[in-house]
Amino acid sequence: MAKAEILKNGRVVRSDNFTNEVRHDLDGFLVEFSVENITYLFRQRNQFKIADLNTQGRLISDGYYQKSKIIEYYGNDADVDIVNNSKLEKEARIKEGVKGDEIKIQKLVVDASNKEVCSVGTYKFTYDGNRLNVLDGNFNIRIPNGTEQIIKEVENLHPEAVKFLKNRIALSNQFSTVESEHAALLINKIALVISMINKDIFPLFSAPGADDFSTYVNAQNLEWKVGDVFNPLTIKSLGDLLNGLRQYFQVAFFDQKLISKSKGIDKLYWLANILSPKSLRSIPLPQRISVLEILALKSGLSDNLEEFALRIVNSIDLVNQNEVNEFLGALIGKKYAIDSRTETLYSLLYRNIENYRAPLKAVLELVGNKEFSKDNRTRFVNAILLLWTESKYNPYKNLQPNGDPDYSLIDNSTYDYDKDLNHFSVINYVSEKNAFGVYNDRFTFEFDPWGRGIYWITENKDYSLTASSPLNLYQPVTLVTYPSETDTSIQLPKKDSEFNGVIPLFYLAYIDKDGDDKDFNTKVGILVDVVTTISGIGNITKLRHLRHLSKLGKVLYVLGVIQISASVLNFLLRYSSDCDGSTFCKKLQTLLFFIELTALVTDPIAAAKAKKAAQELIEDGIEHGWPSGMLDEIEGATPKRKIEELAEMGSVEYLNRYVSEGKEDLIRIVNEENQFRRSVNKPIGMVIYYKNPQIEEVLTYAASKGLSKEDGMGVLHQACRKRDIEYIASIEVLKGRMDNLVNVRKRGYPFTFQDKLSFDNYAELEIGPVLDKFGFNKDRIYFTGSSITNKSSISGGTFDTDWAIRYSKKELEEFADEMERRFRQAAKDEIITEGYSNKNIKAMKDFLKKKGELHKRYIVTIEDGKLANFEKVMQNSSSFSVKTDMTTVVDGLNVGYPRVKYKFK
Repeated sequence: MAKAEILKNGRVVRSDNFTNEVRHDLDGFLVEFSVENITYLFRQRNQFKIADLNTQGRLISDGYYQKSKIIEYYGNDADVDIVNNSKLEKEARIKEGVKGDEIKIQKLVVDASNKEVCSVGTYKFTYDGNRLNVLDGNFNIRIPNGTEQIIKEVENLHPEAVKFLKNRIALSNQFSTVESEHAALLINKIALVISMINKDIFPLFSAPGADDFSTYVNAQNLEWKVGDVFNPLTIKSLGDLLNGLRQYFQVAFFDQKLISKSKGIDKLYWLANILSPKSLRSIPLPQRISVLEILALKSGLSDNLEEFALRIVNSIDLVNQNEVNEFLGALIGKKYAIDSRTETLYSLLYRNIENYRAPLKAVLELVGNKEFSKDNRTRFVNAILLLWTESKYNPYKNLQPNGDPDYSLIDNSTYDYDKDLNHFSVINYVSEKNAFGVYNDRFTFEFDPWGRGIYWITENKDYSLTASSPLNLYQPVTLVTYPSETDTSIQLPKKDSEFNGVIPLFYLAYIDKDGDDKDFNTKVGILVDVVTTISGIGNITKLRHLRHLSKLGKVLYVLGVIQISASVLNFLLRYSSDCDGSTFCKKLQTLLFFIELTALVTDPIAAAKAKKAAQELIEDGIEHGWPSGMLDEIEGATPKRKIEELAEMGSVEYLNRYVSEGKEDLIRIVNEENQFRRSVNKPIGMVIYYKNPQIEEVLTYAASKGLSKEDGMGVLHQACRKRDIEYIASIEVLKGRMDNLVNVRKRGYPFTFQDKLSFDNYAELEIGPVLDKFGFNKDRIYFTGSSITNKSSISGGTFDTDWAIRYSKKELEEFADEMERRFRQAAKDEIITEGYSNKNIKAMKDFLKKKGELHKRYIVTIEDGKLANFEKVMQNSSSFSVKTDMTTVVDGLNVGYPRVKYKFK
């Protein structure tokens, strides 16, 4: 009795003469094996180059071909006929299975007793000699009833795939009982493909030298493990990720010779094709733009390459003003001679990224195939619109104190703007619905053939000013004689019954060309609201679509999976309309706007903004307390809980990211502090006493208590301080401190005081005057340190009340400029010498540059003809009734300490 395997066509072959390792697909079919040390690999006919399939007289079919010849073929080192002649049947190197042979099948299975391990089930049964019995009606391998299943762990799974599976398998528990097993199987399949990519593809990008892209590889592996790669979490999103990874692996595997030969940006292009937007963000922006140029300059883009381009666009960091400005600048600044015209990077991408025509789209969706009916051009332009709102090109981003737009960044050579009449270029845009329900207008928008922007013409000069010369793509345009919302294809927000806002020219041109679909009108109206709403021009409390849904009693699905009942939605809408203009109120209004946006369109940047808005609202609630009503149950759920769900506060994915980022921040901050101490010849001050599982346990507990990542990491950071007498706090002690922190947030005073009244008296009478004396911003003050987590310091003994004055980097630099002015004034008044003044100014700037902080000794003020020093005030024990310390810190740098906001009266 010989051993046997089953090929992809159901043929049974003997495996006794196989050499080296064999590979099966996920359904048990043999896809790779070696005979006489020659390796064969299964290839489908459609995986050959199209030009080679259409040659008359050449027959190419599905089958097993020599692996080395296939790789040479894709690397352009071998002709297709050489590959075709290497097909297994032509060389007769394999023997047919016969009755009585033992067939061995290996299939991927989910081991219910150990889901965190990737497992295969092995089945052995006797071949009956009838090939018709090998496959069932669905062309799956038929395993005879009663065949024993032997489960074992997949051998040689790449460590990154092992980590992925361990982190992600719990997601299958979020599905219904019916879907849970299917989800677990898909997650296991994804782990296997990630293993193959890490083994066979990623090493191509880790060669030492200039083309070592291992940093980006590491970023992508981290994203797979803990990032937001399933949004929303559905069987479809799991399947989409699996198919995308499979497709990338297949293309990259057979193009590995081309990848090995390529260098620089050409090589990065191959890697970037697998990276998520978040992982792409780790690549410097100029290189991302260069990869985007490669895509833009292609003669056409497949759907997969369009997705690639969109991922690059969606990788732009909305909170990084410089990155947004640089990217938008590149879209209009990079130009290319194409035939007899000049194209910009924007115009090339716009032409290459397409929407499917409405009739074709309708047919595809009618038969249930939405995969190839994506409105990719819509997604592209919407993404650029949202970036525009956050950029210097939007004059309404930062309003002047009097409420007018900020024109300071607008150069006359950039925008058409009448500074005397205070308005941008004016278009009397009118569109009218015809008898067939299609909107028509008398405008034609075109890209300038010399790459200078967009111009428009009209059939009737009475309808509009015609642009005599092209205008910048980002040109804000004022629309006048604006008709009613129901009579135009462009629905824009109004204020006081009149339109009051602008729209960038590139978006108006897009709407005019692609905005004739009636359902699309609503989407356009909401998306264009972004321009005016974020800038404060539009009426954010209008939220027409959400109010309509709440009146209908509809359950709203946000980001695909979060359910918000009509009652909760009604409460949030009422609260946002009636609230007092506090930071919480404004952040809630912003969140509601993006909820409306994501309810109408599927857009990655909009979804990211919704999550970010929810997270910022939660941070405000943590720091300042949740308003009344947000904690009351409405139909079984509090509004606070729904906001946390939107921010992913309760998901396994959020928890994994919370723990991972908290751990990374702890390691980074400890290393930075020790590195600084070494630079000034001081012994290290921090030691990470805890192992990874302990750190993860503490951070998981912090997340469960609703603490911020900085709070959770901060308690660990306190415990890692190196002391003269070594003390390592237990995990239970750290958890207890987190419980205490939650209580301190609720009651509003630290453990150095008996009650809120005594703490407020201390703050108002002792802390407040010092802040006023030195000119600190009292709105940025927090109490912090060990006193908010326990009755003693982390290792016991007396402790002080710590305060942190948090500034942005720009604000701290401005505060340092003020200190420089005070030093120079003191020298001018002959309070100190000019040399002493210059010495302190230089030392202050050096310290600020090196440490990112403003040392107490350089914070001064002139009082009663003397130069008062903040450091000496802090050192003077008679200045305060309890031991006190205050420090300036830069906000947003994860400084590593828990803190509670204090409000002065």
